[in-house]
Amino acid sequence: ESSGATILSKVGVQIGYMYFNCEKEVFQDERVRQALAMAIDIDSLNEVVYGGDYVKPNSFLTSSINFYKEMEPLKYDPEAAKALLAEAGYGDGLTLVAWEENDTTDIQRGEFIQQQLAEIGVDLKIYPQEGGFLTDNVNAYSGDPAETEWDVYIRGYGADTADADEMIGRFSSSTFPPVGGNYSFYSNAEFDECIAAGAATMDEDARAEAYSQAQNILWEDLPAIPLLSSCYTSAYNEHIEGIDLTAAGCFFLMNAKYVE
Repeated sequence: ESSGATILSKVGVQIGYMYFNCEKEVFQDERVRQALAMAIDIDSLNEVVYGGDYVKPNSFLTSSINFYKEMEPLKYDPEAAKALLAEAGYGDGLTLVAWEENDTTDIQRGEFIQQQLAEIGVDLKIYPQEGGFLTDNVNAYSGDPAETEWDVYIRGYGADTADADEMIGRFSSSTFPPVGGNYSFYSNAEFDECIAAGAATMDEDARAEAYSQAQNILWEDLPAIPLLSSCYTSAYNEHIEGIDLTAAGCFFLMNAKYVE
């Protein structure tokens, strides 16, 4: 900006999620899930950890993914979160175990979330793990979903196809690990029907309706908290025209040209 360059920015197809293991008794109460969502200031997380460069996704999809539907933003309200926990029987506090990758930025993200949850009486014990360990023990987990060593899993996910079927279809009941990426072990028959309907047709209007309903259900149930979407940024000078970024962060050069 200071040199007069034109800034190019594109929301990506990746979102960080805080997954709740919905097979655990504590997360079978939607009030607990809602309370934790209300206790995290996503905008402050963006500023503190990512320098304000990421984007708050008001859906389980990013705006770069087909059939994205913007939902009512999650409200940051720690006092209401405390009240919900008390209603659910956790007024005296709650201890949860979280796993995340041992990447520096991921650790900072986890620490921020840990501090936020402490304000409502939730002791989030975080254990950063090496990526291969997480692949073996989360992605490839084949035991009883209610018996995982973690209650909360903080990790990102991106849809290479930029399509809703890949991004939210993995929350269907048929995609529990190790078969798929339903790290929340979330199950909702109505949601499953929406995902199946969207995958069964090429009709764009029918798909849009199916994935709209699917997003509504996820937003109400909150099997995970969508945290932040990656945002790719670049710059170019007066000698470049027609350049763009793809949702994967690559340069799209089909219409680009050099000018004198």
